[in-house]
Amino acid sequence: IMFRGALGRVLRTPPNSRSLLNSLHLRRVTGASTREPTESTDSQPDLEGKDDATSAVDTPRETENEEKMRQLEEQVQQLDDKYKRSLAETENVRRMYRKQIEDAKMFGIQSFAKDLLDVADTLELATESMKSNSLVQENEDMKKLYDGVEMTTGLLQQVFARNGVMKTNPVGEKFDPNFHEAMFYQEVEGKCPGSIAIVMKTGYLLHGRTLRAAQVGVVKDKS
Repeated sequence: IMFRGALGRVLRTPPNSRSLLNSLHLRRVTGASTREPTESTDSQPDLEGKDDATSAVDTPRETENEEKMRQLEEQVQQLDDKYKRSLAETENVRRMYRKQIEDAKMFGIQSFAKDLLDVADTLELATESMKSNSLVQENEDMKKLYDGVEMTTGLLQQVFARNGVMKTNPVGEKFDPNFHEAMFYQEVEGKCPGSIAIVMKTGYLLHGRTLRAAQVGVVKDKS
């Protein structure tokens, strides 16, 4: 009978009162659920402990990474040094071969030019002997022959000059064994000892290098 009476009162409750009861019920449920975060805050010390353990594990790992980076930097430095040295060696080899090629171009005719020196000497001797001969002045044919030999000698010297072969006549110069060959020593009045008094055979240079040393007579000291 009492249950029926309470049920009757609920059914007779206005709609606004019912919504108020529902809101009270929701507040009770919400209040019960709001207690749970409090429990979660209690578990924060455990999470902080986990973070400390993780950082302790990461420290050796970072040290290992730094050591690897240092080793890699050393390897890079060594490779860079080797690369620069190889470049320098390559450049030295290239410069050496370039010098050899230039020398081959400049001095490749050395043996050929040296063989022609005897021809030049013969033409010079012929010119000198014919110049002092009276027949050259008296005979027209001999004069033409002399002119031909003299022109040939001049042309040969021009060819020598174009190819870097230069004639030397070191009379009065100081004796230098790199360019001169002493055939004899003699006392000469008014000449400085050690100088060249006479040239027996002229010398030749090929681009400044001795092609044939001049054969000379050197002034000797009186003492």
